[in-house]
Amino acid sequence: MRRYYGLFALVAAVVLLLSGASAVVLSLYSSTLFWIPLALLLVAVVGTVVCIVRFRQMATRLIRRLASHIDPDRRAALESFPLPLLLLDTNGDVLFSNGHYVHEVADDAAPVAGTSIDRLFPELKPDALTSKSVVDVQNGSHKLTAYISVVNAKEQQRYVVYFVDNTELKNTAEEYAATRPVVMHICIDNLEEATEHLRAGDRARISGQIETMLEDWITAGGGVLQKYGNERFVVVTEMRHLDAMTADRFSVLDRVRNAFPEAEKNITLSIGVGEGQTIHACRQMARQALDMALSRGGDQVAIKTLNGYDFYGGRSRGVERRTKVRTRIIAQALHELIGDSDCVLVMGHRYSDLDCLGSGAALAMAVRRMNIPAHVVVQRGATMAGRLIDRYEHMRVTDLFIEPSAARERMTKNTLLIIVDTHSTGMLDAPDLYDMAERVVVIDHHRRMVNYIQDAVLTYHEPSSSSACELVAELLPYLFEEKVGRAEAEALLAGIMLDTRNFVLRTGVRTFEAAAYLRSLGADTVTVKKLFSESLEQYQYKSDLVSQAQVYRDTAVAVSEVDYSDYRTAAAQAADDLLSVQGVLASFVVTPIGSQVNISARSFGECNVQLIMETLGGGGHLTMAATQMTDTTVAEAETKLKAAIDRYFDQKVNNN
Repeated sequence: MRRYYGLFALVAAVVLLLSGASAVVLSLYSSTLFWIPLALLLVAVVGTVVCIVRFRQMATRLIRRLASHIDPDRRAALESFPLPLLLLDTNGDVLFSNGHYVHEVADDAAPVAGTSIDRLFPELKPDALTSKSVVDVQNGSHKLTAYISVVNAKEQQRYVVYFVDNTELKNTAEEYAATRPVVMHICIDNLEEATEHLRAGDRARISGQIETMLEDWITAGGGVLQKYGNERFVVVTEMRHLDAMTADRFSVLDRVRNAFPEAEKNITLSIGVGEGQTIHACRQMARQALDMALSRGGDQVAIKTLNGYDFYGGRSRGVERRTKVRTRIIAQALHELIGDSDCVLVMGHRYSDLDCLGSGAALAMAVRRMNIPAHVVVQRGATMAGRLIDRYEHMRVTDLFIEPSAARERMTKNTLLIIVDTHSTGMLDAPDLYDMAERVVVIDHHRRMVNYIQDAVLTYHEPSSSSACELVAELLPYLFEEKVGRAEAEALLAGIMLDTRNFVLRTGVRTFEAAAYLRSLGADTVTVKKLFSESLEQYQYKSDLVSQAQVYRDTAVAVSEVDYSDYRTAAAQAADDLLSVQGVLASFVVTPIGSQVNISARSFGECNVQLIMETLGGGGHLTMAATQMTDTTVAEAETKLKAAIDRYFDQKVNNN
């Protein structure tokens, strides 16, 4: 019957459309002829309405007749069933409703026989009858649970749907979920640095205004704000208010950032939110979330739940808040750990670069001056800093760089593993070596990812630093009395130049101080530049990538099907070069490397490529990030990348 009804509706639509079109066309030629198709159109409209009404009446009568043929015993059983009940045919049309349904659910309204079930309950689509056995539905203020059973009648299959009214239970459950406790820790990232040029009275005024803005924001949602330290606050609120804050995407971040134009820098907030089962668990999770937000550069919200982290904000540059006091403390602790070790292994990330191997080589050579064996673990067949390895071998330092297999043989209970230029277990050059180590030290500058190394005995993590080489260059004067050699100084300077793109991006005062220190140790910029030299083939590969780039939403996207396993740095260099295109805020280069698809991302800071890469399983910095995708093609990776770019820019527009 539904098939015939659909065919009739199609024919009626065609007739009405043709009649209307004829009336319009004929009106252009003759006003007399115009009335003929217009009259036909009116007749067709009236006839269609009448046919639809008659059809529905006929269908209802037919279904009622079918319902009347239900076995009397079965009908009596259905009528006496203690819960509201509906009997449906195969198409989901109502054949029968018992008295409980009429009085308790339908509120004594008109009979529902012949009505499709999805018109009564939109949640009960016809396909749900076969795929589900329990469905939550709502009828006005009543919240019901529908239980679906299949009945095999003689002629065809039927469905019995009976309803349990659990409105009070569901309201109680929703209220319980909405009132679950939530704890927040709020930190003002850079109040002292941003207001140091202002008078004391202005600094106090700005601090008080920020506190007032936070209190107004929290109390408007029914929470409680308490200041517990210098520029730090704790908040206790309910889940319902957190839902409203996330829907607003924590607009307080933008309000505070833009509220004080007299400050030397934008004042930013970092917020850690904990969602646990108890207040104590929420507090612990909030502290961890705040550490995560600060480790990712600040100016963002990190929400820690039992299932992981969610992030909001994080669109501005990291705040440089490092002090030499902390550097000295880290250096002293690291010196003690090295002194208690019988061997030191330094390892970085997969496809190591000059920042990774430069910092590792400098550390290992410095440790050797303490008469403790030290090596840098690297897969020589998968590194982008082969020239640095060749240089040390030319200097007859042949045992500095070793393969992971050789490192496993040297691993003992008293071996210290130092991980540089990464903090993610999934990015390590030899993850099994990390599993074997009992003592691990992490030195990294990348914004923290979710799967970070949590069991390190010492972590020196500074996302405001330009590179791992900068961090190592700062540690070395406090770590060892003897100065490092010229080769190590040049390796460190090469790593800094790589990650700052020759001191253009992510440079702070400390970056130039480290470079000056390395220059005083004899680092020659010409020799360093030679470490960046490339072959003609690599230069041609890079040029081919640049020539294939297209502009997509203020970004340059270059895609190639050529395997770049032998020229991994070409993709990163092409991404750097594409930033020189006018109007481009970020660049992305998609290339296959072996069985994976690699995406290199770069920007000048207006576009946070870290957030885009994180949605694809990668990470990095605001201006430099990447990801490696498995079980995917280049075309699929390009589609996913553009979808991630769309989400980022759409979200940015909504926030503005």
